Amino acid sequence: MSQTRVTIAVGVLGALALALGGALGLERASHGLDAVVEVRNETGGFPLHHGFEPRPLFANRHRLNAIVLQKWNFRAHPIPTGPVPYRVTLSGVLEVPAGAAWTLRARGAPHTTLRIETQSENLAAGAHPLTLVLDATFPRDASVALEYQDANAPSAGFSPVPIESLRPATPQTLLRSTALPWWLGGAALFVVCMGLLATRDEALFRRRAELAVLLATLTFGLGARLFDYTVMPEYSENADELFATWNGFQLLTDGSTRGWSLWAGAYEGRVAVEHVPYFEGRPFDVIRPYLEHPPLLHVLAGAAAKLGGARSYLEARLTHTRLVPIALFVPTLLLLFGIARRLFPSGRTPYLAALLYAALPNLIIQQRVIKEEALLTPMALLGVYLFLRWDAEEPRRDRLIWAAAFVTGLGALAKVPGAFFLPPLVLLFFLRGGLRPALIACAGGLLSLLPLLLYGAYVDWNLFVFSTVHQASGRPAHWNLFPRFFADGLINHNLVGHGHVLFVWLGYALAFGKLDDARRPVLSLPPLIYMAALALSSGNWTFGWYILPVMPFVCLGAAHFLDDLLERPTFFGGLVLFGLLVMYGFNFMHDLPWAMEAPGWTVLRRIITPFMLVTLVPFVVAEAWPTTLSRRLARLMTGAGLAVFVVSSGYFALHYETLYETHRNFDRMVHFDR
Repeated sequence: MSQTRVTIAVGVLGALALALGGALGLERASHGLDAVVEVRNETGGFPLHHGFEPRPLFANRHRLNAIVLQKWNFRAHPIPTGPVPYRVTLSGVLEVPAGAAWTLRARGAPHTTLRIETQSENLAAGAHPLTLVLDATFPRDASVALEYQDANAPSAGFSPVPIESLRPATPQTLLRSTALPWWLGGAALFVVCMGLLATRDEALFRRRAELAVLLATLTFGLGARLFDYTVMPEYSENADELFATWNGFQLLTDGSTRGWSLWAGAYEGRVAVEHVPYFEGRPFDVIRPYLEHPPLLHVLAGAAAKLGGARSYLEARLTHTRLVPIALFVPTLLLLFGIARRLFPSGRTPYLAALLYAALPNLIIQQRVIKEEALLTPMALLGVYLFLRWDAEEPRRDRLIWAAAFVTGLGALAKVPGAFFLPPLVLLFFLRGGLRPALIACAGGLLSLLPLLLYGAYVDWNLFVFSTVHQASGRPAHWNLFPRFFADGLINHNLVGHGHVLFVWLGYALAFGKLDDARRPVLSLPPLIYMAALALSSGNWTFGWYILPVMPFVCLGAAHFLDDLLERPTFFGGLVLFGLLVMYGFNFMHDLPWAMEAPGWTVLRRIITPFMLVTLVPFVVAEAWPTTLSRRLARLMTGAGLAVFVVSSGYFALHYETLYETHRNFDRMVHFDR
């Protein structure tokens, strides 16, 4: 297809997608209810939040808790030291469809009160005022369910009121629509891509088209990470986010260190311990000085808190601080793409690697969390990228060796295990250049560790040594250290993502047989040496953020496997793609109780059987009778599988608030794991 036709096709499809998406999105965003949230106390209470809520039927506590926590006025009210009673008033208009007569009922969570304060029986067709009042307590469970029964079909029982039947008393203007920022983002991407494609130079068009694909992938990944980022993971699911922010805020305030500790008692008088309540009854053991983690990411989170208006460390909001790890996704993806382009200058591998890294559901959710790995990952990738630049240049320049080693070792200032990336980097320089480059890299790496040591000496050297040793050796070890990394998907502590993790690891392993001696060490040494060292130091403590620095390399290997599958379709490759990456995502698109009963699994079998035939037979045919047509069909099926994966990943990100409750620890559910 000529470049003119490609540009026209992209323009037409993009314009249609924008028009359809805008119409559907703006229409959907016009439905909802006005919400008023008030804190209740012995003096009556005070208002906390007032605004339009496009998702007023809260399935669980998560968005309600986020409203209380992120909207709290620290300047007007003290920080709560225990549970917070609150009231949510939802008001608007209920539209009963023509020919119906509804009776409403409201259902809330246990230990909450949910009532309908407007007429709820014998509602004729047309518009009716609606007011719902929820009394609940932060951070306990709460929900808002509104159901109707049609008097003209009483045997049907009660059903959830569709969101299309709810609208605010005063319609939302276009400028205040919650869908407008997302549509504007899509429109900006469309305009930029069309501008890139507007050239008649064939070589320039190809380069710009590749850039447009990368921008689209980056936009998808960034948008998925930003959706509900203040809600999920919930604020208390990973309290490490608090010590990271608190320590960074304190460092920027007066140069001292502060953070909560899980083992404050182990210090035996070496630190000052303060019991700090924070929105819950369980106080945090906040210690000063704090040296359990190095400060590089903490300073970024603290800066975000200060820019967000926090006056003390306890006033930091996830609304501001979580933007740090989400923003770090951008250089991480670009560095991954840059490494892939140097290793695979031709072919689709760089774009497939970017797609996998941007769209894997575990990475989408986990990369919202303020953890040191968010900064360590791009620093490690930058070291590898600089090594590849050095290797490609003629003559080779020593300054790139120094830069690669220094930025890699400096990762230890983000998290101490970042130093584990130094030995494989030195080994790469040795393999490609001999002893002299390796010695320079070793010297640069040792020099880069000085900032961490100077930081420890500045605060308290003896305490720094004690904290570091205790962190690295205080966890039980066992012989089963490695299977968890290959088989278990994790988001913080939630065991989910098994199929996706298996796919990328299998693809990574299968890609090794296709690599030459120059590329194989780059893909194997940094991630695997880091993982081996981390497995030993982490013991039986495994969390979702531990594997993050390894995943770009694994995604790159899996992407090369996919590229090879597109070139040479095989049945095994198709089975791995559809059986793991694609089919696993469908588990999160239906109710589990229904799937676990005979009527449900009967329906599923009727769907799964033809699905497997349609998706896998083309690969069998392409392998048995490798004609141009059979290969083309298999490639088409591979592309369709990747498209379905992106859609299911987007669905997962959009619905993780409810999936966290309905599918928690899904990979350990016996019905699906036997």
